[in-house]
Amino acid sequence: MRMRKGKLLFFCLGAGLVLAAVVWAISRDREPTYDGRTLSKWIELAGRENTEAREAIRRMGTNTFPVILKWLCYKPAPWKTKVLNRLGLGPDWVRPHFLVSWLNDEQAVTRVMHAYNMLGVLQEEAAPIGPEILRLSYDKSDVGILALEALGSMLTTGLPYLLQALRDPNHPHREEDVRQIAFVLQNNPASTNAFQALLECTADKDAGVQHEASVTLARWAIGQPAGPEIDDFKKSVGSTNEAFREEINRPEMVYNRLEMLRANDATDSSPR
Repeated sequence: MRMRKGKLLFFCLGAGLVLAAVVWAISRDREPTYDGRTLSKWIELAGRENTEAREAIRRMGTNTFPVILKWLCYKPAPWKTKVLNRLGLGPDWVRPHFLVSWLNDEQAVTRVMHAYNMLGVLQEEAAPIGPEILRLSYDKSDVGILALEALGSMLTTGLPYLLQALRDPNHPHREEDVRQIAFVLQNNPASTNAFQALLECTADKDAGVQHEASVTLARWAIGQPAGPEIDDFKKSVGSTNEAFREEINRPEMVYNRLEMLRANDATDSSPR
């Protein structure tokens, strides 16, 4: 009797999956294409540093914007998580890979990554979509965080929008915003706007934002070449900022700093 119920459950799940696939195939938006390949295919190729693929994405230009926005609006369905948790209590045969993949929204997550990659390729050419992504960042769900990560993937092109969100005390994801500004600084060390914004955040009224900025700046300082200026910066900020001081002095941070010094010494002493 139990076996019959199990098979019936599996059959219903399979039928539901087939129905969902049909609905998806009918309702899904068509992607822009270039030279016989869809946008998704070009993104997969671009991830392997394919110059032709990157050029194809640039050629599609603003035609990619509606797709990017749609992919960034991914919200996991709570009911899928519940079903997946229930299936985890049963035998292996009731959770085949294709079903688990669908319940985990693996394709949707991949599309979010594709959106980041597209923005990373487009860079300055993606500037017109910045205001719309900034608007998405105000969503209180994970969509807002995905939008901030998208702005971070645009690096200095997305920085003005990240700064705008950060300076709004009502923005729901300011801590994530700090992390994305740090990402921009990491990839563009000369970005003084990013550095100054993080420095200002060490005195922010929001304790979470203050802590995130302090820790981020400490990690940035550890990665800088040794010298009087960076030493003075560490002493100046560390004298009044406990989170910064603790991060600088964490054993693993000290170890990393010593390893960097050894690597620099080895490079300097190698024969030219």
